[in-house]
Amino acid sequence: MRTCVAALIFVGSISSASAATYTIQNWPQDLNKVPCDAWKHNSDGTWVEVGTIVVGGNVTSGMTFKDTDESKLLDAKCPHKNSLWGF
Repeated sequence: MRTCVAALIFVGSISSASAATYTIQNWPQDLNKVPCDAWKHNSDGTWVEVGTIVVGGNVTSGMTFKDTDESKLLDAKCPHKNSLWGF
């Protein structure tokens, strides 16, 4: 039972660590001001927003990008360390 509780606490802390909120003024130019931890890179090349980004009062969450200006910016800025397999 203790092992299950410890595992749930650990999983909860991982998911809450990535759920931060970031505020920027211009999309996509200011994405370089958002930490790489706000994104998850998948093995298929997509980037998924795991944080919350506020742009001029508009809230985004859970957006996915592939072969876009946003994904190109993230490819250049962020090493793919936060993908499950490291690519």
